[in-house]
Amino acid sequence: GVWTQASGSLVVMVSSDLSAATAYTFSMTVTNAAAAQAAVKPSVSATGPVAVASAAFVATPAEGVLASSGTSALTWTTKLAGETTKVQGALNTVSFTIKPSADLAMDTMITITGLKNTQTASTTAMAIKGTHAGSFYAGTFDQTQGTLVVKTRQVLSASLDSVFGLNVINSLVSFGGQTPTVMASGPQFVPAQPVTGSILSADG
Repeated sequence: GVWTQASGSLVVMVSSDLSAATAYTFSMTVTNAAAAQAAVKPSVSATGPVAVASAAFVATPAEGVLASSGTSALTWTTKLAGETTKVQGALNTVSFTIKPSADLAMDTMITITGLKNTQTASTTAMAIKGTHAGSFYAGTFDQTQGTLVVKTRQVLSASLDSVFGLNVINSLVSFGGQTPTVMASGPQFVPAQPVTGSILSADG
């Protein structure tokens, strides 16, 4: 079928005649919205050799489908941050250790905030370091916003602490330590949560 996210429409073409005496069941898989939203009641119509006017489905549950509470059943069971040095102007490897409560699919986007106060320029090709660097594509680092966004190359296991990070140049001015947050989006959603560990104070 042809799915259009903006209009919330699905168009499918039948591969054989549909009988008036038969009920047909088909489905599609979607990812629920990350933000809260009310339920909707879909409608169905047909065009082509035989036209059928649009009519609302009888929804189950009665209020409709695709409601979202804005919360996620997934969480981080491990979320740690560390660094190799607090010395001003020094090369600093900032590392993160994360483990989700359920496996996260390949191509999940991991967003980390709280990476301000560095001399490292923004880039869309930030090299990922660490024990499990191979689990991620090169990241997008935003110096002004202090964010790193990386996409997973493979499943992130719920039974393994994934360790990865990036190299930055510490500020030449001391700064209050930052507590980063980590979230996941894309195929699956894990809400942003603060990690354990304060970094990038440059007060060493």
